[in-house]
Amino acid sequence: MHMKLITAAIATLTLGFALSASALNYTPTFLPNNPIVQASNPTDAEVLAAWQAALGDPTATIGSLLYKWTPSTGAEEGNTGLFSSSMTTGLQNLQSVDLNYTGGAPAPTLTAIYVKDGRAGWTLWDARTWNSTFSDILVDNQGLWNNANNMADISHVAVFGVRESTSVPDGSSALMLLSVSLIGLETLRRKLA
Repeated sequence: MHMKLITAAIATLTLGFALSASALNYTPTFLPNNPIVQASNPTDAEVLAAWQAALGDPTATIGSLLYKWTPSTGAEEGNTGLFSSSMTTGLQNLQSVDLNYTGGAPAPTLTAIYVKDGRAGWTLWDARTWNSTFSDILVDNQGLWNNANNMADISHVAVFGVRESTSVPDGSSALMLLSVSLIGLETLRRKLA
């Protein structure tokens, strides 16, 4: 009887955490000194220089390109397993990009996201406070305007940061962890019986 109650409680808690995690959205901070006018795609060095200027810190680091998505073609670059992406368009061509985190653990440490328009500008967003409890990262084409006084189309979105490597335990460590877990469950079963 007690085991059924414990199992039900664990299942309820797990479902509750799963449901609450899926509802959390994160909007990075739109940085000042934007947009940056540049006809070509920025190099990593140019993004780093703009990042340092926006933060007012010439020693700030940005990490490396983790993920890049082009809405018009659906093309992805970098670690394509980190995010699934979608875009919606609203009034005055406001385009919102939803980067859904799907990369598992350990989560990367994000620094910046840049949004590039199809013509001559791009903007930076500060994503340093993001963590994996947020399921979606929301950015848009704020600050990017075309000649018709509408927001310019998004060409692509790039996410920068640091991804820690994961290691898989060897077979003997995994077996030891499993054994300790089973001993703990058996001890708990005896106490509750």
